[in-house]
Amino acid sequence: YSVTGNSYTLNDLSVGNHTFTLSAYDAAGNESSKSASKSFTIAEPADTVKPTISSVSIAQGTSNYTFTATVSASDNKTAAANLKYQIKYATTQSGLTTATATSGKSFTLANTAAGQTYYYQVGVTDEAGNTAWSNVKNTAVKDVTAPTLNGTPTAAVNGQSVTISWNAASDNLAVKGYYLTVDGNKYTVTGKTSYTLNDLSVGNHT
Repeated sequence: YSVTGNSYTLNDLSVGNHTFTLSAYDAAGNESSKSASKSFTIAEPADTVKPTISSVSIAQGTSNYTFTATVSASDNKTAAANLKYQIKYATTQSGLTTATATSGKSFTLANTAAGQTYYYQVGVTDEAGNTAWSNVKNTAVKDVTAPTLNGTPTAAVNGQSVTISWNAASDNLAVKGYYLTVDGNKYTVTGKTSYTLNDLSVGNHT
């Protein structure tokens, strides 16, 4: 490069180490000896590109209230294995604005959340700290908690009739009814905690 001033700017240099020397020349074309070699380094530009999220889905455990997201994401510099994930959830879409994100791809609800709809978003962060959030999605919470019987049923015999009674069962939501099985025969009982069978045969029954 031929320079007539006392500085020169080079643009669009590649990332890495570069060396330079300087010499002077006069009008007659005489050139001085070159200066000692110097070097400078062009650093890698800051990564400001967020990861790309291709797809997000979520599934509830078969016997619990833990939800785990499946995420397909990529980044321009960070390997997929090194991406970090977080998830936030709320009972309303607007509630996600102030919801606290949980590290990882899973969250667990109380069993009283059964029957409700939850909204969620997944965040993906690369090694440079850039975070992308998925679109808002929602999922229904399935009730996977069985009712609990309280105490032992009793039987009061009157002639060839029997009234079987029991304490009300408890449930995370509400008990819909009871199945009573007598001698292998199944009866559905709703709205009460006793059931009477008539005209039974003489003898033992279970």
